[in-house]
Amino acid sequence: RVPKGDTIFSKRQMQRFEEFVRKFGAQGLAFIQVKEDGLKGPLCKFFSEEDLNELSKRCELEVGDVVFFGAGAKKTVLDYMGRFR
Repeated sequence: RVPKGDTIFSKRQMQRFEEFVRKFGAQGLAFIQVKEDGLKGPLCKFFSEEDLNELSKRCELEVGDVVFFGAGAKKTVLDYMGRFR
């Protein structure tokens, strides 16, 4: 979770983040943005509304926040997300 990340990072910066993690074996870097009208992003279509509400609650998300996701082999994900952090 990056508090207010949606207001801090430009679209180009988000693309650069993905380019960065690809250097360490990532196939991509997914994210969900918290907007005034709810959670938005390419991953949202894979979650039910209940799942998105639970994510919002557990991460204590606020408008403007961004949540990044990694997927793949555990060791690879831990490596590239650690470097990204």
